[in-house]
Amino acid sequence: MDWFGWLFQQPPAPWQWVGLIIGVLAFVGVIVSIPILFCGRPKLRIDFNTYDAQDGTCMICEIWNEPIAKGILAFLKVHRDQAQDVVAFYTVKEGGSGRVVFKTQHAAPIKTQAGVRAERVALPASFFPANFLIALANKKDGQVILEDQKTKLEMGEYTVEIKVENEGKQYTKTGILNITDKYPFAYWN
Repeated sequence: MDWFGWLFQQPPAPWQWVGLIIGVLAFVGVIVSIPILFCGRPKLRIDFNTYDAQDGTCMICEIWNEPIAKGILAFLKVHRDQAQDVVAFYTVKEGGSGRVVFKTQHAAPIKTQAGVRAERVALPASFFPANFLIALANKKDGQVILEDQKTKLEMGEYTVEIKVENEGKQYTKTGILNITDKYPFAYWN
């Protein structure tokens, strides 16, 4: 009696149909999981913004982990993964000369929508950004002070270079910060 000979025989017709259906379902499962593997990775976006606070105008940098909201990927219910271990650094340079006025020695403290403020944060895919303070324009005296509370910016144009790192990938953004002698004393160009 050949115990393994039956494996190599032609199966009966109903079993051929069962095998075909299982094969098609397995193929569809693999095809659907491919976009999840490649398109579900974190995708960070950086932008500059301002908001009014009690003391003055806050010049901030916002960081998003963009959710998948439309298109074929949204139809397939592909979700973006949470960005783990996000860190941000920035440099402020004079507009004309390019002289470095300020450079972060440590990662900037990022504030998430959950209220967490840390140098390393996790960002879920969301339409609400995390942010960190770059400068504060005081309403009373018009002074613009950087986040370190020591460096004061004089009137003029400054280039702010942002570097955000996540899982070995680096995202960069450059913005122009203008300091004037009229309210609101500072604005992004």
